[in-house]
Amino acid sequence: MSSFAELRDACVAQYQSLGVTMISYHHLPPIGATDFRETLDVLTIGFPDDWVRNYLKKEYYKCDPITRLVYSRANPLRWSDVYDMPGLSAEERDYLNVLRAADFGDGLAIPLYGPMGRNGYNGFGFGKGAPHCDDHTMAELWISAQAAHLRYCHLLREQAAHAISLSKREKQVLEKILRGRSNPQIAQDTGVTLNTIDTYVRRIFDKLDVTDRTTAALRALALGLI
Repeated sequence: MSSFAELRDACVAQYQSLGVTMISYHHLPPIGATDFRETLDVLTIGFPDDWVRNYLKKEYYKCDPITRLVYSRANPLRWSDVYDMPGLSAEERDYLNVLRAADFGDGLAIPLYGPMGRNGYNGFGFGKGAPHCDDHTMAELWISAQAAHLRYCHLLREQAAHAISLSKREKQVLEKILRGRSNPQIAQDTGVTLNTIDTYVRRIFDKLDVTDRTTAALRALALGLI
């Protein structure tokens, strides 16, 4: 699968073959990435349009306990298990009441882990009245979702590599920046003049679309440039 569209179509076909009727993919870009934002990126298939609009408009992702709890576990989380979990806030319980009223049936939340902290999770709904998801189906969905997420991260990295191209010297200077070296120290390390290093740093900032060393380091790590 060499494109995002091919990956999406293959995933949807695989998930639906396992009885999934509703799919959500929650993507959490790492701080520093060019696509990082305070709001949550959510791709949905099969959920009612009005539910998706309200989820984003009312910022339910900020009080959705599934979003918080899914990363505290080493295995998928059943939606039905969340209702009885201790330590839920009042806002989280209010959201769960809204979710229960939507009557989607049971589902799974599966944590997804990618390189450089580029994580996310998949939500899989089976529909009202659907049979309980067995362990074998859960394992297939888990393996498929994690593999798809890693492929998605790979495609993003390829895209970023084409968009941002650093010379060998710029990469060397960027590595020094990541190690906390100042421009005079980098000049001493590399044996070139301070003015030349200043020029390289300005070029790196321009290419990464940043204005400071900390953000440059974060973005370089998030994009896998170093």
